[in-house]
Amino acid sequence: MSSIAYPQWIAKMYAGKVGRDHLGLGSVSSDQILPRLSPGINVLTFHPRYHSFYAFLLDEFWRRDRARSQTAWIQFFRPREFIFSLGVFLCDRSEHGERIAAVGSQKTEPLARQRLPVYDTRTHYIKSELGGYGLYYRSVMTELGLIFPGGPGFPYPIDVPTEHGKRVADLFRQAVQHSTYYHDFFDHDVIDVPIGVIEDYIRLACLCQLQISTAPDHALLLDTLLHGGDENLAAARRETFQLLLDMAAQTQGRNVDQDTFRQLLYFEAAGNGVVYHPQPSVEAAYQRWRLYQAREYYAFALNALWKYLL
Repeated sequence: MSSIAYPQWIAKMYAGKVGRDHLGLGSVSSDQILPRLSPGINVLTFHPRYHSFYAFLLDEFWRRDRARSQTAWIQFFRPREFIFSLGVFLCDRSEHGERIAAVGSQKTEPLARQRLPVYDTRTHYIKSELGGYGLYYRSVMTELGLIFPGGPGFPYPIDVPTEHGKRVADLFRQAVQHSTYYHDFFDHDVIDVPIGVIEDYIRLACLCQLQISTAPDHALLLDTLLHGGDENLAAARRETFQLLLDMAAQTQGRNVDQDTFRQLLYFEAAGNGVVYHPQPSVEAAYQRWRLYQAREYYAFALNALWKYLL
């Protein structure tokens, strides 16, 4: 076989792929290790108010006389998540930082910058049928005790909010109940919503507003993150929070990016001069996270070797 034909033959057998985890090392961390270190929390659930918003949407759906099917749930869900996602980029609250972004931002952020007079709720803003809920939040909301999963193999045709989830939903409803959007536009799947109505709504509903201690859902959502779901998992979650707070206290005023965080976990010091010495109360959690980081460094080395080999 000639040197020219060989690569062509290989290309036909093994189609090119894109991705970041060709050796499958990252999936072990994300699917097996991290869920034990910080159960109910992952890198894509860093906006806690999404838990309130999605519980609210699910509760609103079950309150209405609609078909109890996945299709009906999707038809209800998408227009309302679109308006929420768009609204996040229209929010003018002082608490709103540059890093706050919503699910579907690749489509909704440019639309928000256009500042159209009205926005059509039929706008296609994300491929996933259930947006961020289906992609990132459904599994952790189940683990936190906010929903009962539905669908094939479950007692319910679609997801159902638990009693705790209903309480969270009701508190989010309290936050937005006086908005024009909730009163006059929310009931409609297909409708044009004026930009002023969206701005009025998002000032009450935005992700950034959970920072305010007087937000109706603030206290209960905080309690959910600390105590929700299985107690053993909740205990592991609290231990991780304590470790992060201990590190934050000791590095106050210093920039801790991802690389610095990894160095502090493994070496207790970083190349930029930042140091961290875990308090005795978090030593056990620190040792578990240190083992995780040791594996991450090994995985980095193996992926680098694989890249050079290829």
